[in-house]
Amino acid sequence: MTRTAWNLGQRRSLEERFLDKVKAEPNSGCWIWMGSRLRTGYGLLGAGGKYGKTLRAHRVAYVIYRGSIPAGLELDHLCRVRACVNPWHLELVTRKENLNRGMHPLHVAHRIGTCLRGHELNGRRRCLICHNEWQREHRRRNKWQATKTTH
Repeated sequence: MTRTAWNLGQRRSLEERFLDKVKAEPNSGCWIWMGSRLRTGYGLLGAGGKYGKTLRAHRVAYVIYRGSIPAGLELDHLCRVRACVNPWHLELVTRKENLNRGMHPLHVAHRIGTCLRGHELNGRRRCLICHNEWQREHRRRNKWQATKTTH
């Protein structure tokens, strides 16, 4: 249902407004959000009303089609497409799990067991070789700065 000059007084449900802004992508199965988006790529949908909130479109999709999102859990895009609002491409996970699944270079390196320079992590969170190199360089710089300012 589209809004025209004749039906301006009629309120549309959140689901109707949501579906107006979704375009199905046949190859991947993603439902691409065609409405406004954040710079990060996540879709936004106004909750409506004079003082309505702006909601994340993928969260709206999950609540409409799959149910509530429990406190302490967040949605992970299994397809890795931030503009996707297909509720079956979303999974409830903890914050830690969501970060570990992420594609940030540090998370990818941690999953394969190396730092960004390729050194073994040996179960540690931080690379000892890189950390020791950084400490040596930091001490050298600070020592040089200290001698420079005392003369």
